[in-house]
Amino acid sequence: MLLVKNLHKSFTLHMLGGKRIEAFSDVSFQVAPGKAVVLSAPSGGGKSSVLKCIYRTYLPDAGVIRFQSPSLGLVDLASLDEHRVLVLRRGEIGYVTQFLKVLPRVSTVDVVSEPLINAGVDAELARRRAVETLRRLRIPEALFSAYPATFSGGEQQRVNIARALIRRSRLLLLDEPTASLDAESVGIVLDMLQDCKEKGTAMVAVFHDRSVAERIADSFYTLRPDDGFVRAAAP
Repeated sequence: MLLVKNLHKSFTLHMLGGKRIEAFSDVSFQVAPGKAVVLSAPSGGGKSSVLKCIYRTYLPDAGVIRFQSPSLGLVDLASLDEHRVLVLRRGEIGYVTQFLKVLPRVSTVDVVSEPLINAGVDAELARRRAVETLRRLRIPEALFSAYPATFSGGEQQRVNIARALIRRSRLLLLDEPTASLDAESVGIVLDMLQDCKEKGTAMVAVFHDRSVAERIADSFYTLRPDDGFVRAAAP
């Protein structure tokens, strides 16, 4: 479903006189439907930047990111035009970031139901699905009509996950999805991710905790500063 080949990304630091920093280079891996690949590297090693290139928050300097889309066919996310990137984000590619970023005065239910509504689902049905998803993630019902910007870090992250998982993505990108969660919530999230895998969702993920990653990963790829991604043993 996803093939990343010879991907390279660097950043120019203008405040340091145009110094160029290598985020990663020569990254190559692939992900099949229903499988999860976990990226591994030290902090600052480029893991999140790889995810952002796949999601097209960042433009890579070189390489290809081939994605098989039922609606658009085989596309290269590294060079795809912005309009079609947005089409894929709304219908096929999901992304759980480390931090919840939403409008400040939008209720939790509306935040979570928005992806379904954008995909053409009836608003009332989307809100019911949002309630079901929030309940599964143990968000108190008293908070359903409240603003997530006022929540604790763990509550915000569960809302973030609910928003990403309310519709099934063909490709799901996960950037530290469980870092701020308690053990019970981590278990619930991993169960939900496993459900997605069983329905055919491919995943590329970053986890802070190796033991958590091993519960969802089908394979690991370690990002090394000298030679890019090198495949390591599966858990």
